[in-house]
Amino acid sequence: MTKTKLYFGLSKPDGSSVSEGSFQAFADTVIAKIVTEGSTIINGKGQWLGHNGQLVSEPSKILIVLSKLTPERSKKIEIIREKYKKQYHQEAVMRVDEQLKVAF
Repeated sequence: MTKTKLYFGLSKPDGSSVSEGSFQAFADTVIAKIVTEGSTIINGKGQWLGHNGQLVSEPSKILIVLSKLTPERSKKIEIIREKYKKQYHQEAVMRVDEQLKVAF
């Protein structure tokens, strides 16, 4: 299986933040409809170097999905990333895919 992690920054370019309620609405209307087999969302705090050369430190949400990563599944995960970037005016949503052996 593949473990996919998406890292969503919660700071917006205008200085405001994506609220808990707003992120939950995104999770309910976008993530849950694409990742129907289930996922985990955890809180994080990250930092990265923005395109403007400034260090950004911000709270984040981390989505974890275990799946058999097919090309179709990969495209659906990309839809989540693109919708979040567009809706919340983000430069990026980092994606990490890792191959695992999983037992339930």
